Amino acid sequence: MIKSRTMFMFFIILLFLSLFFSFDKINKLIAQNQAKNTIESAFYFKNNKDVESLKNVYSDRYSYSFFKLENINKIDLIEIKLLKNEKNYNIYYNYGRGRINNVDRKNLIIFKVKYNIEYKDQKIEPVDSGIYEVAYFLIKENNTGNWKIDDVGQDYYE
Repeated sequence: MIKSRTMFMFFIILLFLSLFFSFDKINKLIAQNQAKNTIESAFYFKNNKDVESLKNVYSDRYSYSFFKLENINKIDLIEIKLLKNEKNYNIYYNYGRGRINNVDRKNLIIFKVKYNIEYKDQKIEPVDSGIYEVAYFLIKENNTGNWKIDDVGQDYYE
């Protein structure tokens, strides 16, 4: 009788642990999807030259930016890929904006974003039209709220 009760309790505990870890994975997937939606919205707003809406998907540090949208003919999002290598996160905290904004690790997510940009007048841009791959650093400002683009960088680890 004691063995069966012990086995029953063991299975109940095992069930609760598996549910807990499943919810954690589901929450991470939801967060990744929400962050991807933020990036997709940013590209949509850039194509539509909607500066005010674009400011809403970027962190507060961009509140005075004009984003130089007038020279973009079009910008097409090709791929968004989650960067899992912890080196990227350590760089953000040790050398990037993470030193300033005190965002918890669970409120930082980094993606490799591949896109094609075409400028109207190539002569006034510091880079050529073409395909680029950059890292997008998204945070939840003040560790709450929606995902916001906090930084965009060239170097990243896959």
